[in-house]
Amino acid sequence: MSIDDRTVTAESRRRFIETVQKQLIRENPSALPEYGIDGIYGEETDLAVQDFQSQEGLTVDGIAGPETNNALREAILFGEGSEGEGVEMLQEDLTWFYFEPDGGIDGIYGPGTEQAVRDFQSDNDLSVDGIAGPNTLEMMDELIETILVEEGDTNSLVRRIQEQLNEQDSVDLSIDVDGIFGPETEGAVEDFQEATDQQVDGIAGPVTMNLLDLEAVHPGTMEEFEAYFQGRPFETDITEANESDQEVFKELVESHEVYLDNNPSDETSLTVSEGLDIDLYADEDEFSLFYMSGQSGDNVYVFALFDKGENELIGLGFAEVEGDQYEDTTTLTSYDVDGEEIDAIEDTNLELTNADLDIQKEISETLLSISTQQEDDTFDEFVCNTEAAALGIITCAGLGPGAAILCGTLGAGVLATIWCPYEDNPIADNPLDIPPDPDNQ
Repeated sequence: MSIDDRTVTAESRRRFIETVQKQLIRENPSALPEYGIDGIYGEETDLAVQDFQSQEGLTVDGIAGPETNNALREAILFGEGSEGEGVEMLQEDLTWFYFEPDGGIDGIYGPGTEQAVRDFQSDNDLSVDGIAGPNTLEMMDELIETILVEEGDTNSLVRRIQEQLNEQDSVDLSIDVDGIFGPETEGAVEDFQEATDQQVDGIAGPVTMNLLDLEAVHPGTMEEFEAYFQGRPFETDITEANESDQEVFKELVESHEVYLDNNPSDETSLTVSEGLDIDLYADEDEFSLFYMSGQSGDNVYVFALFDKGENELIGLGFAEVEGDQYEDTTTLTSYDVDGEEIDAIEDTNLELTNADLDIQKEISETLLSISTQQEDDTFDEFVCNTEAAALGIITCAGLGPGAAILCGTLGAGVLATIWCPYEDNPIADNPLDIPPDPDNQ
């Protein structure tokens, strides 16, 4: 099915929304002047879709359905003499695929851009005419949206991965760059995955591609966030919990009615895999948390957050996994201390992993943007407005690569929502909370 034969709304996946936004700007460079391509289907995107629908005589509903998407696709064509933001985005995409136009990214469709388009078309078995029309742009958009590449694939995204494998510093590699995902490329991916502590399967999924992408805003590591805390008006202490504390909180979970009433496993006992003590200090104030993850039965993972000073549960989450492959289904459900469901998400492991990375990148960017805020915030407000989300990533970094599918989606999002009641909380407004549907990232 063509990527244009779908309906994209505010609940759709972030990358699908970005494709619609890109199309709107290609068609009308003055569209989306405030937020641009941000992956959020807000009022600006809704109105831009309505304007295009009205212009084309389509049903005006602000929904990017198949009729609207295909009309947008047919309305866009770049060739010799074209210029502006649409051409600039085309040049950026060509460069992303390692077909950098001679002359660089200048918004002018000259001979260099035409040749780069020809190279892309040839690489993807398209008609080679040097014109960026509907078929060429659709192929670009589809490959940019793709989050899983494996043996047997042949396209420009494979070429990009091969180029990046040769560029990365984690392991010394030199493979042919031919756009064909064969045994050599699969072996190189496995070597890179092993060197970066990933699951070694030779498949370039979201985590592998994110780590290969040298220009991405990566999820923060434990060390990066601890460095961020230095110089703030408080101190932090994040350590692995001792066995005694783990046992105390394990027993608290196993006896808690929220756990007993909502555990999808037939097993009531909990096997703890990780525990972290997280302490924040500022003057006379202290805030101590305990974060624990474990397993109940063969396919249910449990995540719990406690107020350590009061030995009280703050929130609890379950991840029920059907198998462990990319296309298998995982259901994430989180509860507050009263047993009220905070959120329930069901999707494939592949999509949850990608959503997890999106959330963690958002948090990294948000921390950068609010690190310059006024220093006269109250301690509680400062913790909620900044560190609540950061703690989610710290816990995820501490839990290691095995939690990549689940940790950010459950940990970071829940941490940012469970104990931040302030109406002006930028984390809650960002939106970094887990949405009702994992598509809405």
